[in-house]
Amino acid sequence: MNHKTTKRLAISTYVLFASAMLFFAPYANADDEVSLTGKNLQDLMEYSSNNIKTDSVYEIIGLTQQDLNPALQTSLIRQAIQDSPHDILYLPDVYEITPTTAKTIASFPGSQISLPHLQTVSAQVAKQLAVYKGAFLFNAISQITPTLATRLITFKADAMFLGGVQSISPQTAAILAGWSGEILILDGIATLSPSTANNLANFKGLSISLSGVKKLTPSTAANLARLQSKNLLLNGIQSLTPSTAGNLSKYQGENISLLGLQSITASAAANLVKFKGTIKVAEPAVLKTLKKHGYKK
Repeated sequence: MNHKTTKRLAISTYVLFASAMLFFAPYANADDEVSLTGKNLQDLMEYSSNNIKTDSVYEIIGLTQQDLNPALQTSLIRQAIQDSPHDILYLPDVYEITPTTAKTIASFPGSQISLPHLQTVSAQVAKQLAVYKGAFLFNAISQITPTLATRLITFKADAMFLGGVQSISPQTAAILAGWSGEILILDGIATLSPSTANNLANFKGLSISLSGVKKLTPSTAANLARLQSKNLLLNGIQSLTPSTAGNLSKYQGENISLLGLQSITASAAANLVKFKGTIKVAEPAVLKTLKKHGYKK
């Protein structure tokens, strides 16, 4: 893994674990649509640079609401952008691109491409974008069909932010789980069925984030516990039943992030601490209860 990849993954992982929940930006007004047709890479980088200077960190990354520590996160990400402004290609107000433009975009030498308003990826566009090896932000895509999922898993990128997706079918989940990247963000999904969780569990990348999910049933938790990734982020969960906590504790990864957990009962805590890795929580009372029941990390 090269220096750029390490740097990007470190920043991406910080964003993931620092947030209680990721809320993604609404679509821009269609009247503001920008066409990139005929533009070369230098034109795109200039457009990106101008927008980075004027837009907020939340717009660049795709966030609209504050996380648990907005000042810290904003400061760190803004500093990273200021230190390496040409490492991010930020292309707002772009709703569609041609295959030729996609090829130009994919030639970007930096580590992250943000297309916060691109709403679909055709087969021809996907073929051109797939060669890029950095991180992609596609937070305006609200629906992923099996056909689109099949296109996306051809991408050589090692981080993909799909925070606008509100739901996925078990079939689509099975396809996405086959993607060979490192970080998969699906924080727009509010409800996760046991069958969808079972299929997503086959994802073998570094991290998967499902921080839009508010509640987990015991059966969904049991299926998620099969996850092959090292990090499971469920930062939207506010409470856990004892049975759900017990099933979640069977996860064999390294970290479970539950930064949105507001409270936990003694019985749920006793079950959750059976997890052998690190449990990330933000609420002091929750951490205190976990430690009371044997959590030592």
